[in-house]
Amino acid sequence: MRTARQAPSSHGLGLADAYELGRSLGRLPGRLIIAGVEGEDFSQGVGLSPRVEAAVPGLVGHIVAAVAAAAATTEPAAPGPSSCGGR
Repeated sequence: MRTARQAPSSHGLGLADAYELGRSLGRLPGRLIIAGVEGEDFSQGVGLSPRVEAAVPGLVGHIVAAVAAAAATTEPAAPGPSSCGGR
């Protein structure tokens, strides 16, 4: 018996595949920071495991600090046509 073939989806990509896709398409940012929490329990249920839930605030703090540091070191964008009299 033949089974229906699933259409490809970006939801099935792993991190390395997503990075390579972005690189292949010329869409990678100048700087890429990856943050994550390693999963502990992948059984069915609602919510996070206690250890993962406890790790989230620290991860958010690291992300906020990384974004703030990147924003502080990023040069402002050059003015576009709309800010130059609408040329």
